[in-house]
Formats: sequence, structure tokens, C-alpha cells
Amino acid sequence: MKSFFIIVNPQANHGLGQKTWEKIEPLLQSGNYMYQAVLCNHNIDFLVRSFLKKTDYQLEQTICLVIGGNGTLHDSLNALKKHSQRQLPLALIPAGKNNSFAKNMGISLNPSTAFKQIITTQQAINYDIGSYIETTHKTEGYFLSSYNIGLEAYFASLNAQENLFFNKLHLELIGYLYNLLKTYMNQESFSVTLRINGQYEFFKKAYLVSVHTHQPCFDPRTHLQVPLGHANDGQLEFLVAEKMNIFKFLFLALMARMNKHVRLPSLKQFTSKRAHLIINSLEFGEIDGQEESNRYYDLNFEIDYYPFWFSSQS
Repeated sequence: MKSFFIIVNPQANHGLGQKTWEKIEPLLQSGNYMYQAVLCNHNIDFLVRSFLKKTDYQLEQTICLVIGGNGTLHDSLNALKKHSQRQLPLALIPAGKNNSFAKNMGISLNPSTAFKQIITTQQAINYDIGSYIETTHKTEGYFLSSYNIGLEAYFASLNAQENLFFNKLHLELIGYLYNLLKTYMNQESFSVTLRINGQYEFFKKAYLVSVHTHQPCFDPRTHLQVPLGHANDGQLEFLVAEKMNIFKFLFLALMARMNKHVRLPSLKQFTSKRAHLIINSLEFGEIDGQEESNRYYDLNFEIDYYPFWFSSQS
């Protein structure tokens, strides 16, 4: 019988994580499932390491269940990759604000339905993830969906800092547009060197660099996963945007808000299993929606995979 190591972020989406856990725990108890639950703040790495050292469970029968948003899932993935050689399958009951990973994968936003999708699953499925090594700062890690540098990351940083004011006044859309215009006015172009597929690509006036995995996109009408590019094809996609006028920028922002995948001639696109990226100016970064500090970049990217435990058909 499967057992669960459960990571709960009670503060996710203004307390939704705690409310979701209060709905899930009775289901675990009524089903007589073995589980160990921990509440996290910013200590997921410590919690995962401690569990792996002290647990009495058979690890080959253990699933790591995350109750939280994209950030909690991202941190859990990185902790498991760092401390566990068994690659405990990851499951998710979404309780975040955006929940883009859950939506793409067809994981229900209803806690009870998402729990059913987990307990009815028979085996783990490997999905593509990205890995990176930052040589300048000697850091490494993994991302579920995307690693963004430039416009998108700067915009996310502004939203995190300034949207509280607009949210209090119930003017979320005004705050969104205000931050869009501020991003466009303040983001300067930067030089990018990309070594990919055995060739060097140089960009003198880039505004955005995005590296992302190919994830399926769930169609709620057919209850099937529709490939975005070629899901799980063992490839990373690299996008570089140059010469960003205001109309193109607003269009891209609108498509991103609608979770649409955009292909424009002015967006330079490359696909590869690995690449080397250099940016010699201080730029904002964002990994799976989590803000990174303003920094220089010397990054080696490579495709990887991780087992997930859920069924979008349930």
C-alpha cells in the first residue's frame, strides 16, 4: 500500500493551503492511508532532508504529496532531486494563486477531485523538467516549467512589490496595466550569447530570454492532454525577443495572461537538449514564477525528467 509524505504550505494563496489540508486529512484518515504531514514555510529543503533520514517508511512505496502552489512544488522538486536518489514520485493538490502547472497537467483545482486523481493512479509518469548550473554563483537547480530573464521577470517582480496597493482598492486590472507600462518603460535591452546545437547565436538588443519545458496542455472539454510543441520530447525550448515595441509587448503580455503559447517571427526560437547562455549585465530573473535577485548570468541548461503521480483522466 502506498504511503504519503505530505508537504503542506498553510500560507499558500492567503491561507488556502491550510483550508485545503483540512479537507484532505479526513480523506486520508477515512481511507486508512499511511502518511506523515509537515507544515512548511521556507524550510522545504530541511523538511525533505529530515524525512529521508528519519523515515521508517519503505521509500519505494512513498509518494511526496504537495499541497500548495507552483512555488511549493518547485521547492519540493529541488529538495527531492538534491537529497533523494530514489526520486520519490511527486503529486500535487493545488492551493496556489496561479496553479499554472496544475492547469496544464489536468490536475483538478477541487481538492477532493485532485485527491481522487492521486489515489486512483497506478504508476508514475515521467515528465520533462529543466536543469541549470550557474557557474558564476556556483548554484544549480531544476525548474518545472520556465526560467525567464528580462521583461517577464521584471514584470513579475513589480507585481510582487506593488500590486498589494491596487488589490486593497480592488483595482487588480489597473495595477496589472500600470506594471506592464512601467516594465516597458524601465527595461533596457541587453546582450545575449547563446551557444546551442553547436553554434553561437548573438543578440545585441534582447529584452526577454525564456527557457521552458514542453508541457502538455489539458483540454477540459475532451479531458485529454493536448501537446504543447511535443510534450516530453526530451527537449528544451529557448526564446529570445528583440526590438520590443509597445504594441508587441502588450500583445505578448495579453497572451501570457491568457496562458497562450505565442509564436511570432520576431521571437527567435531554438530547441535543444542543452545550451549555454551568457548575459553580462544585471537583469531580473524568474524560475517557475519565483523571483530571483538581479544578477549576471552564465548558465548551462540541460533537459531532465522526474516522475509524477496523478491521473488527469480521473
